[in-house]
This record gives sequence, C-alpha cells and structure tokens, in this order.
Amino acid sequence: MTDPTNSFSAYGSQSQRFALPDSEVNPEILIIEDDVNDAFLIERAFSSSDFRCSLQTVRDGLEALKHLEEAAQSKGSKKKSIPRLLILDLKMPRLDGFEFLDWLRRQPLLKRTITVVLSSSGRPEDVNRAYDLGANCFVQKPLGVTEYRELVKSLYSFWVNLNRCAPVQEDGIGW
Repeated sequence: MTDPTNSFSAYGSQSQRFALPDSEVNPEILIIEDDVNDAFLIERAFSSSDFRCSLQTVRDGLEALKHLEEAAQSKGSKKKSIPRLLILDLKMPRLDGFEFLDWLRRQPLLKRTITVVLSSSGRPEDVNRAYDLGANCFVQKPLGVTEYRELVKSLYSFWVNLNRCAPVQEDGIGW
C-alpha cells in the first residue's frame, strides 16, 4: 500500500500532497431562511445529494449576523470556519436580506463571502437592490422538490466546486 501523502509526478520528482482543511473538504453552507417549509426543501435537496458539506440553517438575518460574527472572531482550537456559501432569503423578520447584505459587505473578513439570494420575489427592483448590495447571484425560489434538487445541484457545482474563493486572511485584508 502506498502512502497517500507522497507520490511521484510523471517527471520522476517526488511531490507531496497536503490534506485540505475540513472547511474545504466539507465546506459549510449557511441557509438563511425564515420559512420552515422553504428551509426544509433546501435542506432536503442537499441531503438527497451526495455533496460533501456541512449545512447550517438560521431563521433570519440577525441570527446569520451572530453566526458569522462568531466564526470571524473565533481563534485557536475553537476556530470556526466561515461558510463557503450563503443562501439568503430577502423577506425575513428582524433583519431582512437587504439589511444583512449591507452589513455583510462592510465586514473586512466576511465581505467576499459568496452570497446567493434565493427569493420568491422576481421584482426587478429587488433583483437590482440585491446586486447593488453585493449579492453574487439572484435566483427565484423553485416551485417543487425536483426543481429544488436541480437548483442545489447547480449552485453546489458552480459556487463550491468550480468557483475559486478568495482566501481568508487573518488581518482582514483581502478576505
């Protein structure tokens, strides 16, 4: 049996493979959704797939803000990972999606976090405002289970597998 951390390249020199941190192997996806039925459909679509991810769900922008602040401020052995992807509803109590986006883009360690708006609204003014506040993507909520599965598959394939995220820097510069 060969050692999985060492291998030889086609050119004969030895190269070393390094294990990815757990946050890259099993990235966290934070669902920010106040409607329990929509949250359930999103969670179900992820769980029925074979994607490797850690799902967390919060019910409004204020809970999301607290979750992200804890992750950004944690250190040492209690260090929490910043989610790789946020799936954000717009119309929520306490702190809505627009207010949350505005806050998020002003945070040095969090401002480049990939944020997909998933809303029942298709109003052009909502779409424009979400993009003006820094949303990476705007998708109207699907109507059925099959459509949710297809949506989750597309989001994961692009934003987690293909997209290259900016690395988080401890000093807060450059995400």
